[in-house]
Amino acid sequence: MKVGFPWTHVIMLVCHLVALHSLPLTNANLMYNPQIDVRLCGRGGRLSWICDPFSVLSRTDADKLDRTLEEIQSETQCACDAVDMVEYKCNTTSKGYTISIAILPYLPHSRQDPVTAENYADYLRRYVWRFGKCGDDVVIVLSKREKQVYASVGPTAALKLKSLIVNDIYSDSRQFFDNGEFYTGLSYMLESFRKAFEATYEVTPDFPVWPVVQMAIGALFVLTCFCSMYLCRKLYS
Repeated sequence: MKVGFPWTHVIMLVCHLVALHSLPLTNANLMYNPQIDVRLCGRGGRLSWICDPFSVLSRTDADKLDRTLEEIQSETQCACDAVDMVEYKCNTTSKGYTISIAILPYLPHSRQDPVTAENYADYLRRYVWRFGKCGDDVVIVLSKREKQVYASVGPTAALKLKSLIVNDIYSDSRQFFDNGEFYTGLSYMLESFRKAFEATYEVTPDFPVWPVVQMAIGALFVLTCFCSMYLCRKLYS
């Protein structure tokens, strides 16, 4: 019986995911490459920076994210001159930071290694996709069922995406992923990463600013009243 393409690609990916039950993560190539496996990443046979083989996102939302990823790469500055790597130097045709996204319906399980969004993203960035030229890449892994998301940041990209900034972005976007708003959460992360690369991102304070300001104004008002009462007594005594 001839198997059509949609079922073929589903069966192939399921086989890859099942492989985790017998192979350690470091030896199992489980996610297709959106720059090579264009027919298997759910992007309509086009080159992409997103691999979503089970269409967790709608085609429209994935297209919008892809445009954002292209803009970040073309509009941010090349960062390779920031590190001492002779083989990679910036020139007039060099592009900026590369961000790619892997979207899974669930995280596979391994007998040898616990698979999390974190170690899966690190594995893709370092050993499988390797889109960066000089460590200037970021790979985001999103798992729908577990609602886990993690960004593996290359060492050059980390000069801009410091841990304090990344943790702040996680904190601010967490509500979207918890509510199943995966496109909104990913879009927020990408725009925040873009600001960080452009050195315009501001970390959200851990404490609520406006209530503190209100309390300070209230305390100042009370102090002013006491001072006024004291002066009045002195004047009339």
